[in-house]
Amino acid sequence: MRLLLSTIPILLLTACSNSSNYSEYMGYWQQDNVKSDAKVAKIYQDGDTYLMDGNIYTDKSTSVRNAAPAVLTANEDKLSWSTGMGAVELGLSADNKKLYVSNNTFTKIDEAKANEIGENLKTCAELRDQYSTSIKDPKLFTDGYEAKKEQINAEFTEKFAPYKDVCRIPRGIEVNLD
Repeated sequence: MRLLLSTIPILLLTACSNSSNYSEYMGYWQQDNVKSDAKVAKIYQDGDTYLMDGNIYTDKSTSVRNAAPAVLTANEDKLSWSTGMGAVELGLSADNKKLYVSNNTFTKIDEAKANEIGENLKTCAELRDQYSTSIKDPKLFTDGYEAKKEQINAEFTEKFAPYKDVCRIPRGIEVNLD
């Protein structure tokens, strides 16, 4: 009986320590070194299931690849995800601020930063639409085309400047921001 009573606290401590290891994975993660629009992943728990949405700002209705969050498997003190061709372990840096998934590195961010990135991506998409409409305006292809095109590029270079690290910038503008 004493042996049973002495093992119960050890089992409880072990169970608690495992769940706390997984808690370090929970939250928002911004992918580093992205050449297109910023990608923000979210890892969360739903009951006993751990899930990872690889990019919370992907339009799920048009993207079959990212339609549903990936189910993560809890293995010892790590989480992993099945790619269909094997399991990929999620690694954490010693300070828990970097997440490593395959060849990708993510930096931990808070919910406010994730929301800010979402708003910036929305603004960027609107700016891309405006730029596309302006640069393809049939009236542009008349006398003074080059001057009008340069004026539009200068105007949109200024508008896109705050978002250069968050979103895909049109090629005509991108060269002005480097």
